[in-house]
Amino acid sequence: MRCANPRCESFACAQHDQENAMSQWKRCRKKPIVVVFRMAVPGEAVATREGTLVAQEGDYIIRGVQGEEYPIGREIFESTCDVLDG
Repeated sequence: MRCANPRCESFACAQHDQENAMSQWKRCRKKPIVVVFRMAVPGEAVATREGTLVAQEGDYIIRGVQGEEYPIGREIFESTCDVLDG
């Protein structure tokens, strides 16, 4: 298959293929939504859409807008969530 760049003579051009793939990405901002959370019990098995995940020490469990639950590490939680209650 010839490279998508018309000026390139290569049949297998990783550079232009990568540039083409990156040009398809667009930026967006996730909508602010309110979800509920609780502290996880270390070793707790959490059934997620991706399968069962095991909560670690310091994790939180978040319940999403469709009732799905998933563990989230303390660092990610604290950097992406603002606690609204107490």
